[in-house]
Amino acid sequence: MWLRVLTGTRTGKLVEIRGPSFVVGRDRSCNLVLRDAGVAKRHAAFRSERAGRWAVEDLGSGEGTFVATRRITRPVELEGTEEVCFGPVVVQLLETGPSPVQRRPGIVIAVAAAILVAIVGGVAGGLATQVGGGKSAATPLGPQFVPALRSADTGPRSATTGAAPEPGTTGTGATRHSVLHDDFSDPASGWEVFSQQGTAARYADGALQIDITDPAYYATSVSGRRYSRPIVSVSIENPGRSSFSAFGVVCRYLGEDDFYLLAAGTDGTAAILQRTGGQLQSLTAGWVHTDAVPVGASRYRLRAECLGRRLRLFVNDREVLAVSRAGGPGDIGLFAAGRVEFRFDDVDVSDVS
Repeated sequence: MWLRVLTGTRTGKLVEIRGPSFVVGRDRSCNLVLRDAGVAKRHAAFRSERAGRWAVEDLGSGEGTFVATRRITRPVELEGTEEVCFGPVVVQLLETGPSPVQRRPGIVIAVAAAILVAIVGGVAGGLATQVGGGKSAATPLGPQFVPALRSADTGPRSATTGAAPEPGTTGTGATRHSVLHDDFSDPASGWEVFSQQGTAARYADGALQIDITDPAYYATSVSGRRYSRPIVSVSIENPGRSSFSAFGVVCRYLGEDDFYLLAAGTDGTAAILQRTGGQLQSLTAGWVHTDAVPVGASRYRLRAECLGRRLRLFVNDREVLAVSRAGGPGDIGLFAAGRVEFRFDDVDVSDVS
């Protein structure tokens, strides 16, 4: 059974009710956290009943729990289509969740193991690319892709081509327009899902989860939206504490062979790359070691700014890399590489004018 929040601060959030007990309330330990005034710390709980049925009970809240406009004083078995109120917050129960958006044919990108070696070892090698229906072609890595990794940097590193910096998030004259917030509670929100070539992307437990079982491949999931000058922020959970993998944000995506990638490695490195001419080429002298990227952390916050000619990468609110590169509008996406399970959540996108 699913529920969709209809009112309050989390309007539109869609969650699946799972497990023997599903608690709703203001406390962070609850399965569904509602911050609205009038909602108790542990307001109500859904309980799994016989034959897949559910019941809901109030946990002693002050504002009460209501099923179909009636305040309940004992557990009430549910049909699965009622409206339920937790104090002032109204939710709609659903028997099934929405169907996820399927990946369009020909979009899956898979790149052979040399790229992962390059991420953490600075070793050049062959690069085999597979696109869509199993077509493959071997191409060498460009000589600029992986020079030797540099020793740990103590601050932001910039690789520019001489162009004047464009306004960032706080620059004079820059105006930010928030255009998207996605907590991935709605599997129909538009991000591509797929399962192919040892990689998979799916909506799971309020996140977009990318799993890679074959470390010879990387995966991207694009949003299906076009932006001119986006600033993209996203949280990445690394539950396996992998220290041999990478994650990032894709911007200016015009196709499987035309995009930019702003990425960090869980080994404490970062890079800005461009996919063009059948190659993924580094624009930042390889994967640069920096103490701004914790090694093997369980959680990261990444921000990618793609503002005109200026590309800037921030990790945990610290600027790590910046380059100047020509580019225009395009789609955005999320990236993962290595044998990993990454959970992407709370994507915020602003367009800057």
